[in-house]
Amino acid sequence: MVVPVPRPSIRRSNARNDRSLPRNRTRDCRECAIDLRRGVASGINPVEAKRRERELSQSRTFGALAERYLNEHARRFKRSAAADERNLRLHILPKWAKRRFDEITRADVIELCEGMVAAGTQTNANRVQALISKIFAFGVDAGLLSANPCHRLAKRASKIAAAEF
Repeated sequence: MVVPVPRPSIRRSNARNDRSLPRNRTRDCRECAIDLRRGVASGINPVEAKRRERELSQSRTFGALAERYLNEHARRFKRSAAADERNLRLHILPKWAKRRFDEITRADVIELCEGMVAAGTQTNANRVQALISKIFAFGVDAGLLSANPCHRLAKRASKIAAAEF
């Protein structure tokens, strides 16, 4: 029985040609180690800090904020909660679910809604914009955000275009 053994020269050449690795890994590792030592010297446990950062990054996504909005506000107080869920699932979450909600800007909201207007769904674009604004207002009220990026944002589609349908 013959067992194929990869030649070491091929493995080395592939590793050398891999451009995804940082160019100066030693310097990067040294800087990281120095930062960790400074943290430990100031009383920070690096393992706890990394765990806390990971937990915060998962709960700071737009998908988590939208789910919290649905549970704590929409399903309790709105008869249109099902429509909100549908608009989230179809139009917003496919693009923003994994994004941090504090990094979503006014330009991102305009881009999303303008894309819907260009696709011919003017009325739904206004409804999605109102839903996004309500979710961000909920985040501001809950103390998660300092400002709503949709505040005073004009509707994307005119009422005349909506009345023509």
